[in-house]
Amino acid sequence: MVIACGQFCGDWNDIHNAKLGDTVQALDTGYVYRFDGVGWIYTQGYSATAIADVNNNVTILGTDVSSLDVRVTDNTAQLADTTTDLQQRGSNVITLGLKADGVTDDTILLQSIVNTYTGNLYFPEGTYKISSQIKITKPNIVLDFSPNAKIEYSGAGATTCFIFEGGVGTLSTVVTESVLEGTDTLKTEQIPEELKVNDWVKFVTLELMDTSQSYYYKVEFNKIKSIDITTNTIILHSKTVFGYDVTTHTLKIEKQNLLENVGISGGNVVDITSGLTTGISFLRCFNPQIINTRVIDFFRTGISLVDCVFGNVSNCYVQVSRDTDGLNYGVALSSSQYVIISNNNIHSFRTSIDVSGVSSFINVHGNVSFTGDVNTHVCIHVKISDNIVNDGYIYIRGTKVDVTNNYVRVFTNSPNNGMIFISEAALQGYIKIDGNTLEAPKNSPSEMGVNIIDGGEHISVINNVIRNVRVGIVVDRGTDTVISKNTLISNNQIINSNIFTTGVIGISCRRATDLSVIGNHLIGSGVGTGLLLWSSAVDGKFKNIIIQSNKINSFTTGLTLSANYNGVLATNNLISDCGTPINGTPTNSIIQSNLTT
Repeated sequence: MVIACGQFCGDWNDIHNAKLGDTVQALDTGYVYRFDGVGWIYTQGYSATAIADVNNNVTILGTDVSSLDVRVTDNTAQLADTTTDLQQRGSNVITLGLKADGVTDDTILLQSIVNTYTGNLYFPEGTYKISSQIKITKPNIVLDFSPNAKIEYSGAGATTCFIFEGGVGTLSTVVTESVLEGTDTLKTEQIPEELKVNDWVKFVTLELMDTSQSYYYKVEFNKIKSIDITTNTIILHSKTVFGYDVTTHTLKIEKQNLLENVGISGGNVVDITSGLTTGISFLRCFNPQIINTRVIDFFRTGISLVDCVFGNVSNCYVQVSRDTDGLNYGVALSSSQYVIISNNNIHSFRTSIDVSGVSSFINVHGNVSFTGDVNTHVCIHVKISDNIVNDGYIYIRGTKVDVTNNYVRVFTNSPNNGMIFISEAALQGYIKIDGNTLEAPKNSPSEMGVNIIDGGEHISVINNVIRNVRVGIVVDRGTDTVISKNTLISNNQIINSNIFTTGVIGISCRRATDLSVIGNHLIGSGVGTGLLLWSSAVDGKFKNIIIQSNKINSFTTGLTLSANYNGVLATNNLISDCGTPINGTPTNSIIQSNLTT
């Protein structure tokens, strides 16, 4: 029911028989209050049902309200569901004292609020002036912004507008037996009393993920399922991602005080200073959620997750325009596990999405990227699928990576290294590049489509469409001592640009063994080589090559085979409109049943 008073009563609790959800309006101020079961609290809006109740002459304290001077305006632009505000959305920060008027600095009071409250903190429409970093160190806090709420951040230096930060682990124990990849049992020196079931632990070791680099150490998180103090044995909830050799490097497990169940939803976070700033950061968090949020303007990094487990960044719009030092990221992820980055729209001058620091089990799906790249650095178990990358490229440095059904288009930012670029020998393996479309405008072609340089074993490049490039697909090890093994290049369509007059190649393979090139369609413009198999070394390492059922059209040379290869089977290829259909004869090879027209 609705209670209407002709003047402010001073103490709303004087009104008898009020029930939870009852609403009153003071006619002298127009303010609306709602009874929360204890007392009357101010709310910005009132419900349409309440207005109808007044119009229906609901009686209060035995008085017919039709006899009172009741004025209720149906201002639908300002109506709010107070039940949602107070019971579902949690604490309203305007009720708690924030001004959101675009003038008042709300920083100090907001920091006090996040230090005090848990649950949902609801930010209604308005402009919140924030002049320094807001740090959240308590679990179970979600900043729930109205879609039209705006946060103007003016912090200086390398700061973050909102940072959710868990504690640094201080309790650890040494693992005494080497750990195989995929195990769930650890033997330790001792188990401290403070280490409990369901605690999160981080594997800490100086054992390198990549021996060619001095700073990529293995990073892994897990949770304790059970403890046997009599045998100093710990059973983990999940199988280990990596293996660890304790005979060469000390391995510890370190308790982690991950900040649990935190996040941001909605709102517009805006940097107005062009500093070295980040919009939203999550450091040592479990299940961080960033959904439907806009992070825009002069941030160097829009959204950052470091040492996080089971996170989600989705349906966000990120536009970062600062580009004075080359360190410019839309969404940056480091040393994290089991994170989804999906359905975001990202504008960045440098890197739209960056996954690094031995992150594992990462899904990058359905994002739209403008003028920025999608990068993975030293990662394992990463899927990059169904993304649109405009004027950028996909860079992979990791193992067990799946790059599927992406659309990459180059305009002014033509990548010399390829629209899909795989590098670094020590880490590569089990990489699939499947069903992608890579293209450049006809009048501004790209140098390369897929470039696997120092790529490793078990790489599949299949079912891709590559248009308007100088070189379609490159498999190149870089040195004669490291060999590409077990690579499949199949069912790709490559259309080379007619603008290039030199260096045009459909598929180029150098220093490879156990290589299959099958069923590809290569279309040139009268110059260059359709399929090039070559090596400068003569040592018998480069062997076991199948080149079969490819269609090669309109090149100077259709198929070039280096004599330095040993054991090449080239059969059933259709080579047309090429000045020299086949050039070269490797040793111990069969070249037959090819149709040349």
